[in-house]
Amino acid sequence: MRDHCTRTHGLSLDPADFFRLQHTYSKDKWYGCISFMKWLMKEMKWKHKPCKAINDVILGSGKSAKTNLTAVNAVCNKGGSKTPEGYKSNTDFKVVRCRCTNPKGTFPSCKYEETPVKAYIVVKCNNGFPVNLVTVIPI
Repeated sequence: MRDHCTRTHGLSLDPADFFRLQHTYSKDKWYGCISFMKWLMKEMKWKHKPCKAINDVILGSGKSAKTNLTAVNAVCNKGGSKTPEGYKSNTDFKVVRCRCTNPKGTFPSCKYEETPVKAYIVVKCNNGFPVNLVTVIPI
């Protein structure tokens, strides 16, 4: 599975790490979609590629914006229910959808608008860890 990330994005990450890179947040304060997406595309070596159209970011539920990785990982275990698409979280998460507003742009000039939503998440899992965010289901 590591080969997929290397082939498609030039990164040497396993799928669970790639999921965390794209869909979780490691800071206490949310600095917005433009800042996050600029950081993400830089990490993904996205230079001079078209802007990423949409990306959902799972944030912390309390005062801190930092993602509760234990809660996200739990969706693949007792914190989620099996569905045909993957595993649906039993509890809701604070999610921010980052949508590109200049889809013909290229990195680093990408612009994003953000839509916060409380939602259940549906993930694909591998070895007990999320590897793909399939969808978010607003409450």
